[in-house]
Amino acid sequence: MEMMKSGIAGSLFAAVGMSVWAIAGGALAQSWQPQTNVEIIIGSSPGGSFDITARAMQRIFETTKLVNQSVTVVNKPGGNNSVSWVYLNGHAADGHYLALVFPTLITNKLMGRNPISIEDVTPIAHLYSDYIAFGVRADSPLKTAKDVAEALRKDPQSISMGLTAVGTAHQITAARLAKAAGVDAKQLKFVVFKGAGDAKTAVLGGHVDVVISAPASFAGDLDAGKLRVLLVSSPKRMGGALAGIPTLKEQGYDIVVTNWRGFAGPKGLDAPKVAFWEGVFEKLSQNEEWNKILQKYGWENEYMNSREFGKFLASQREELQAEFSALGLLKK
Repeated sequence: MEMMKSGIAGSLFAAVGMSVWAIAGGALAQSWQPQTNVEIIIGSSPGGSFDITARAMQRIFETTKLVNQSVTVVNKPGGNNSVSWVYLNGHAADGHYLALVFPTLITNKLMGRNPISIEDVTPIAHLYSDYIAFGVRADSPLKTAKDVAEALRKDPQSISMGLTAVGTAHQITAARLAKAAGVDAKQLKFVVFKGAGDAKTAVLGGHVDVVISAPASFAGDLDAGKLRVLLVSSPKRMGGALAGIPTLKEQGYDIVVTNWRGFAGPKGLDAPKVAFWEGVFEKLSQNEEWNKILQKYGWENEYMNSREFGKFLASQREELQAEFSALGLLKK
């Protein structure tokens, strides 16, 4: 009998011990945190808007202790940002590596430039949206979106448009305006520059008619009176120095184009690591300093968690595939 009691007691103790261990193990799995330095990877050189984003995040992560380890910004320019995503996936399932992602993650593959796409990363969070603006020289005869549309309708080759890469939200905005004017977007005349600064210099010099860029890139030029901005692709007018720019919708064109920004981890990131970074980015989206940065550059705070961002990416791919087919950019 005593042996029986001892056996029962031992079994109970073992069962309880296993349960406690399982609970503790589950709790530990749910509370994953970085154990070494964290790398924020961006596909551009220092100084651009992507670099500004990453370094602002780095500072906030460290000063607010949102991340308990050091954070480093790693610049991996090249291949229309593909180099950065190849580097990210060289660290499969490792939660210490994050990369900035945006529409090019989808469009590079659609154009056959790089095999990496949304299936090859782990969506973490959608953070904010930027928009697109058209700028012209101050003395340009083009004064409105309608002027651009009418000129394209008469002759699609009559307006040269400067941008920094093909297959971007910038080109898509022009394509949608052309379509609204009844013009085949494949006939549009684009000139590709190394950077927005080069494109603006070209329009000021009369080498191209229109420069297509982020609205914030025109703020200083508006103050100087050198450029006039004809339109912005946002759903409503922007604030600050950009408040005077009319939207496409205001000008009679039902066109909204967002140049979204988010973060992803490498392929194979498990649930505890995703949960940790979701929590960090959600808190970042509520941070006062971060929101001041967004406001300064005219960026819209639009946080989405991992699941929402994954659905968003899938819908974006479907939409962009149709757009690229119309542009003649879709790789068969």
